[in-house]
Amino acid sequence: MHPRGRSSWAPVMALAESCSRAPTASLKSILDAVPDYHWTIEDLFTDENRIAARLQDTATPVKPFLGQQPTGASLNIMEYGSYRAEKGQFVEMWFLMDSATAAAQLQAGAVATAPA
Repeated sequence: MHPRGRSSWAPVMALAESCSRAPTASLKSILDAVPDYHWTIEDLFTDENRIAARLQDTATPVKPFLGQQPTGASLNIMEYGSYRAEKGQFVEMWFLMDSATAAAQLQAGAVATAPA
């Protein structure tokens, strides 16, 4: 398990560079719209080539994101991710996040605290 609350963008980018094309493209498209996207690892579990994580996401889009135009508003939501790696590369990435709450936060221009 990862120490609670520890986060850093550099490891995510290092992993993104080693990913297969589809997962890398997904991360790069997010970063293009939201360069300050920040994932704080709340829980991290591994089993052989599988990884599961509970993440706290914060971000302020500078381009359209989740169907919303950028307004300077930020989002703060919980995300759950599941990953599978082969030969040091991500081959599957699945995530679940409350995009409706994120869009509402961006639309309203206020950050609501996501439930833990």
